[in-house]
Amino acid sequence: MPYHRAHGPSSTLYSNAVDMCRYALSHLHKCRGASANDDAAGFIDMTSYEQMWSKHAVTGYGDMLNDMGLGWFIGEYKGRRVMSHMGRDTGFRSNFWLLPDEGIAIIVMMNADYIGNKVLCEAILDVLFGDEVPYIRRSLAHHLSQVTLAAGVDAAIQEYAEIQQSCPERFLVLEGEFNAGAYTLMGRGSLQEGIRVLQLSVQLFPESSNLHDSLGEMYRLAGERELALKHYQRSVELDSEHLDGKRMIEELLQEGQS
Repeated sequence: MPYHRAHGPSSTLYSNAVDMCRYALSHLHKCRGASANDDAAGFIDMTSYEQMWSKHAVTGYGDMLNDMGLGWFIGEYKGRRVMSHMGRDTGFRSNFWLLPDEGIAIIVMMNADYIGNKVLCEAILDVLFGDEVPYIRRSLAHHLSQVTLAAGVDAAIQEYAEIQQSCPERFLVLEGEFNAGAYTLMGRGSLQEGIRVLQLSVQLFPESSNLHDSLGEMYRLAGERELALKHYQRSVELDSEHLDGKRMIEELLQEGQS
């Protein structure tokens, strides 16, 4: 929030847990042979399901999101067919999974954008399938970003080292979450905090062209031309086809000569 008309096609459906459960049950009843007298019988014709849940494109995301039907992601989890869709923006995440052959649906809606929704849904499925779930992995980016903002980059690096020694399996490590968190901070007007998170991230992922590029951008916004140039140059070293990075290097060199 605030949304405007450009969000209309993707982000202005408002619902609640009860209605989403009714929606899921309607699909499941139909797929599992609702009778002609069933309330779900006329929901969608079976020929429409055949078109809607057929593979029309390959996403390359793998697992549950590997293919795309008509408005639905199509994939598998541990050999079981999954139809799904999800939504997210600053401050929230949502997920809707259907396993029509198993008669299972999972709906997760949360007022948080740093919890791994996919990991949470997988854990729920594992419980339903009778598998042991000793813990749900936490976001490493969120945890270390909190440490960074509270105690500094060095403290976060020390925390990371301790995690690697004791319990690395308890954390979800996604490079993109560091980047997203830094830009969220920048968008809230906390540029220096965003820079600190990216300083940490390039130490954890030193071969990431994207993270060096982001740090270069934030240093430039902060007026730190030399540091911006250093990280843009590193970004291009790691990705020789990074044309925007090359353009930024030229602009920064020209600024230094003026």
